[in-house]
Amino acid sequence: MSASIRANPLSEHRQTFADALRRGDAKVAASVYAAHAHLLAPAARPMVGRDEICSYWQAGIDAGVVDLILTVAETERSEGLAYETGRYVIQIEPADGNRATERGHYVQVYQRQGDGSWKKAVEIFSPGGSR
Repeated sequence: MSASIRANPLSEHRQTFADALRRGDAKVAASVYAAHAHLLAPAARPMVGRDEICSYWQAGIDAGVVDLILTVAETERSEGLAYETGRYVIQIEPADGNRATERGHYVQVYQRQGDGSWKKAVEIFSPGGSR
């Protein structure tokens, strides 16, 4: 695809990430993060690096994460950094069969990589809110 018709790389990452979680593929989900990215999840120690982030999402998949919807509120992009804010909805179907839904807000900071691609450098999310 030429650069002029290529889709927004942040949208591509969002779709890749959500699709990977739906398929139960933590490795692909983690591939949208930079090698030394930081993930700040509620009630968890900060995770640094793609391997730790992959382990976090694998634990979520093992706990029953089956769907993720990300709704963008705002994005901004400059030369080497971009950010995105929005809302998320995670569907969880644990082994006990008690389906749960978590809603919240997120912030993602992307950094342009040496090869020109964009990867998540920092992500934080916070549960809460019905909207």
